[in-house]
Amino acid sequence: MCGICGVYLFDRTRVVEERHILAMRETLVHRGPDGFGHLIRGHVGLGHRRLSIVDLAGGHQPMTNEDGTVWVILNGEIYNHMDLRKWLEPRGHRFRTRSDTEAILHLYEELGEGGVGRLMGMFAYALYDANRDRLILARDRFGIKPLYYRLGPEGLVFGSEIKAILAYPGVPRELNWRRVPDFFHYGSVYGTDTLFDGIQELLPGHVLVISGQRTEIRQYWDLPGGPALRGDEGDLRAQVKELLRAAVRRHLMSDVPLGVFLSGGIDSSLIVALMSEMSGGSIKTFSIGFREEGYNEFSYSRQVARQFRTDHLEVELDAERFFDALPSLVWHYDEPVSLPASIPLFFLSRETKGKATVILTGEGADELFLGYAQYGVMRRQSRIAETFQALCPPPVRNVMVRLARGLLGPDRMLLQRLLLDPAALAASFIEWLPREIADELCGGGRINAEPHDRHPDPVLEIFRNAPADRDFLSDVTYLDFKAFLITLLMKQDKMSMAASIESRVPFLDHELVEFCYRLPTRQKLARGTAKKIIKDIAAEYFPPDFIHRKKQGFPVPMIPWLERDATRARFEEVLLDRRTVSRGIFDQKVVERYLKQFKMASTSGSRAAAYFIWSLVNFELWQRVYMDNPSMSVSGSLSRKESPAPAEGWR
Repeated sequence: MCGICGVYLFDRTRVVEERHILAMRETLVHRGPDGFGHLIRGHVGLGHRRLSIVDLAGGHQPMTNEDGTVWVILNGEIYNHMDLRKWLEPRGHRFRTRSDTEAILHLYEELGEGGVGRLMGMFAYALYDANRDRLILARDRFGIKPLYYRLGPEGLVFGSEIKAILAYPGVPRELNWRRVPDFFHYGSVYGTDTLFDGIQELLPGHVLVISGQRTEIRQYWDLPGGPALRGDEGDLRAQVKELLRAAVRRHLMSDVPLGVFLSGGIDSSLIVALMSEMSGGSIKTFSIGFREEGYNEFSYSRQVARQFRTDHLEVELDAERFFDALPSLVWHYDEPVSLPASIPLFFLSRETKGKATVILTGEGADELFLGYAQYGVMRRQSRIAETFQALCPPPVRNVMVRLARGLLGPDRMLLQRLLLDPAALAASFIEWLPREIADELCGGGRINAEPHDRHPDPVLEIFRNAPADRDFLSDVTYLDFKAFLITLLMKQDKMSMAASIESRVPFLDHELVEFCYRLPTRQKLARGTAKKIIKDIAAEYFPPDFIHRKKQGFPVPMIPWLERDATRARFEEVLLDRRTVSRGIFDQKVVERYLKQFKMASTSGSRAAAYFIWSLVNFELWQRVYMDNPSMSVSGSLSRKESPAPAEGWR
């Protein structure tokens, strides 16, 4: 795991200034504290920070081929690099290191940019071909590793994190006004845009190629189409287990200590079980929880740790450390922290440092195997909506739409979902705040006054682009992989890298995903049992009461914490501060209305308002950290053992 950055100037007579590449590179020191390097080749500059995982002595970057004409910088891991080496060496390629990075160079020499499709792993890389004056940016199939870029009048600037791009001279820090309502609606900005105007992310499964004045973006991979797989249930289960075993085995590639983030749930527990069959020594496991009752799964993680005799560490997080760290973690996140679970992940990563450098997690299993409770609800509601709409004439539906606008809470949502098409129904389940609330919030401020075009909802576009010939829940899985899962993966990457820890996701091995995406839905969700095929595999290792319990996920006691007077006062101080109000971004009457509901303890209205206020506070902290702070010197790396001091964002 590393950090990469670089510049490609259109004017070939110009020379990239070394100090600019160094400034960009140093914003990524937390991603690579073990080493650094850079390259200046006229109008192209590359920078790299290294976290040493494989070939500790020989994997320095930027790395070049035999004659110094092709250079590469990599963030991530290529798990099949030894197989690629065996294929490439007989074709005349000479390897000088044991590093997985070198395989990318020789694969490019052999196959050109199409070689990216042969890679297995998590990666974001930049490759410069000096003979063709061509720069290639590539990102892995699922977006496990981040990669951002800005294409401006002078050229292209890119980085593993947005802060690296902002460190390059002349890059403006401007709010992407048209996507602010989307952020509050979905809790994230989906698609290629970010909240920084002009800065985009390279989508998973895509490459960007720039040469001279010409730039192209191409997709090299997508989830497979075609009908569902056929086969005996037992045979399918055996194939899934073997693919998962192979995935876990590949993810154990490392020259440094590994461990597992053990939540106590089925997915991470199954990874521990499979690792125990492959590992010759004790497995290191790490869990986090909270003092508040019902907000940890320590009993289950302890059960797994005892069963497999792991070297187990528990971390308990309290509200004070949680909120004190928030501005500093906004700096690491680059954008507002919409998911509260991001913050415990950082603290767990920090406690892991020194005991393990590489961590395996269960991320991706819920999306692949329909593990969330909402999937069953979605299927029922889609069937009801289809029947209802077939029987209900359009004039009646129009009356019901108007009626729904006058309702509140669950009744409103239930009625609205009866009237939605499949794409809008699926999108409603990943929204953070209802669209009308997000629009109301933004309707009376500067957002309406700023010139911007309406744009298609990217979530609806994703759903409608799903492969044909599949059922509703397969299309929902496609949407989750292209939207919500990317947000979860960015949470995991940036919070673990804030503590200089590499996190890996065996459930997102692409051979496993390609097979399991085509499994019949009944193998994933059957008679109310979510993640059926995975639970059947887990039954070989764990008792029924462990497997068939209510899913808890990664809970954070946000409501109990937000109902405290001290938290309310802190949040209110931020939102009513003169600096916040003077921005004019939001309708202040709407903000104050929800603040009033927020202060009404132990009511359903206050709970809904709490998450609304959480989003607003995070957005304002992001404004203070990035827009009001040109040096971006909020915290640097937070990998030190002691609790991070409250950053300037709270003041």
